[in-house]
Amino acid sequence: MTALWQIFPVAVSLTQQLSQKLLPAPKTPTSGHDTIIAGYVLTFIASATFHFALVLPHLSIDNLIAFLPSFAPVSRETGSLVDIMTVMMKWDMAIGSGAILLTSLWFAKSFTQFVGLIVAIVGGTVTVGPAASLSGILIWREAQLSKQL
Repeated sequence: MTALWQIFPVAVSLTQQLSQKLLPAPKTPTSGHDTIIAGYVLTFIASATFHFALVLPHLSIDNLIAFLPSFAPVSRETGSLVDIMTVMMKWDMAIGSGAILLTSLWFAKSFTQFVGLIVAIVGGTVTVGPAASLSGILIWREAQLSKQL
């Protein structure tokens, strides 16, 4: 499985070369703000759509709790390989998403913004999913940065 990831740097390099050929640099020194916002908006829409497609058909408390990682140990004696992998994937998702979302708290410039980001992380993760929540936070951050210019 690790060998499959070895092609990733080559794919990134080829994608970068292709994008530079298809999308040449502008001749005037303009801001890429609109392009960045458009990318974040598309990411938000795609992520939220995927979240809704995954969650809405199974919208019940029992099913939603099933998405949460478990603290109960699972071993080969108590569960199948699928059970063990499911627990691992849930924890991988929780730790990865949690770390990225908590890192976004760094964007706060005041206590009010800090609290607002916590509300956006918790509320956004539940309603539109962690990826769309992060995209929304990044859209907000870009708006804050553009005000500074």
